[in-house]
Amino acid sequence: MSVYWLSPLISRDPYVIGGQRQLCSGESFDSFRAKVQQQSSPRHLMMFKSALLLSDDDDACGSDGESGVDFHHSGDILFAPEQLPISHCAEAFFDRLPNPREWREALQMIEKSDVQWNEQERGWLKAMKQWTANEYTIVLIRED
Repeated sequence: MSVYWLSPLISRDPYVIGGQRQLCSGESFDSFRAKVQQQSSPRHLMMFKSALLLSDDDDACGSDGESGVDFHHSGDILFAPEQLPISHCAEAFFDRLPNPREWREALQMIEKSDVQWNEQERGWLKAMKQWTANEYTIVLIRED
């Protein structure tokens, strides 16, 4: 079963995934993701594989199968050439994500919709609303 990290991308120079990320897994998150995408667009909550995040080779996306990123530790994850060199694929993916304004508009439509959200889903929506209010981009990372 895949594990997802619903995360704020709090900086792009350098790239930083915020420590407020939330561990999400199972059918409940898959259902949530599908509902969000139905109410917004397929661009919202697109996922990126953690194994493709790092690379110090301009011609490669990802490393030898290990992500090299520990999402389970608390705190921000800073991508820096000396420690965690972000792959060009990850940079391109992050650049194509909906920006905070687009997310705020989508979340407003979601709030006005007739879709029923359970308590856990409302928690995820609340976190995303807070992140976009802080001008953070929302990113979904999948660990296999």
